Amino acid sequence: MLLPPQSSCCSIDCISSCLCSCRPDACVPPAGLQVHRKIREDSDMAQDSLQCLAQLASMHGPVFPNEAAQVSYLAHLVEGLLSMINGIEIEDSEAVGISNIISNLITMFPRSALTALPSDLFTSFINCLTLLTCSFGRSAALEEVLDKDDMVYMEAYDKLLEAWLTLVQDEEHFPRGCFVQPAVQVFNSYIQCHLAAPDGTRNLSANGVPSHEEEEINELQEDDRELFSDQLCSIGMLGRVAADHCIPLLCSLLEDRVTRLHGQLQRTQQHLLASATPPGAMEERSVLDDLYEDIHWLLLVSGQPGGATGG
Repeated sequence: MLLPPQSSCCSIDCISSCLCSCRPDACVPPAGLQVHRKIREDSDMAQDSLQCLAQLASMHGPVFPNEAAQVSYLAHLVEGLLSMINGIEIEDSEAVGISNIISNLITMFPRSALTALPSDLFTSFINCLTLLTCSFGRSAALEEVLDKDDMVYMEAYDKLLEAWLTLVQDEEHFPRGCFVQPAVQVFNSYIQCHLAAPDGTRNLSANGVPSHEEEEINELQEDDRELFSDQLCSIGMLGRVAADHCIPLLCSLLEDRVTRLHGQLQRTQQHLLASATPPGAMEERSVLDDLYEDIHWLLLVSGQPGGATGG
């Protein structure tokens, strides 16, 4: 692919036309991905190139002369994507665009094209999807702690979880057991992000310091079951794929939290009967809040229909 003569001072329109005017037989996707890696430091141009790459990842139908051409195109695109992502630290402004590219690859191409990819390439793609999902999930949790207005990682995380849901719903088309270990990793990461320290990272700031700001969250926000219904559905399905790991994990965590809650409530009752305000009362209240929230999220995940324990 050749850039126009004025490429020395590339405009966004120039990049767009170069990336989007592709033919399936021209192997343009890797070149387009290489272009993005060169211009990614310019956030405006990077946004535009990612939009074009997402369009390239959504090509399907009669534009391909035959199935072999479609598989070849998909393979080149996946190879280029892995090469682009490998060795870079994804910027906040790139998260949604990259998640859109991956989502389009999974949702727009037929299962036969995905399964026709070389096994090592398909495995590398799934590993990349797994790592990005866990990474975006941790960044999304941090966005919540910081109460950011622009939740780019949450949007990207939602998109990747939707892609996982598409994959595992069609798991019969893929090699048996190929999603088990990725499902374990994504499931564990989700649980960790929703448990309090030291077992989890909920309400931890970027430097690992717990944040326990007093907020009337229940009155201001939707019920978590509704607000995160799509996430919970995807995580529930991943839990079903790796049920041998996820069900014992959820049971163990719930048993531990209920036991700890029982002990904490007994201590609180003893203090009330003694009509005394014990030293560290605020800390005890914080412990109770953490236990309630842990149990709340564990029950939400456990109760997903079609999920690990939801039936």
